[in-house]
Amino acid sequence: MADLLELLRVLLWYVGVFVILGGVNSLLAALAFRINLGAAEFPMEPREYWTRSFLTGFALAAYIFVAAFFSLILVSRTSYALFGIFMIPYPILAVYLYNWAYALDDLLEGFKLFLLHHVPLLLMLALCF
Repeated sequence: MADLLELLRVLLWYVGVFVILGGVNSLLAALAFRINLGAAEFPMEPREYWTRSFLTGFALAAYIFVAAFFSLILVSRTSYALFGIFMIPYPILAVYLYNWAYALDDLLEGFKLFLLHHVPLLLMLALCF
């Protein structure tokens, strides 16, 4: 019984982190797309824009969630190297996901969104250390 409660506690913790990470990723993806537009005319309706942003944010959070759950729960609690290996294709996935979600013209636009989305997070992480 104690093992089941421990598993449920860990799963609830992961779901909570997934929801928070998905929400933050969604807001940052929306902000990155808006910053990338600059002074250009906004190409879509607000509801479509937010739907695409939430799809993008939660898809990226889902990838991180699955990689973390597999490597840190199913394999071992100390297999951070495996988690790092699973995160290698993350930037490529993110660029293609931005291209698909926001109907961009080329991969360079998706890469710009990736940088606008993730560089502030990396700077905040670096400042914490």
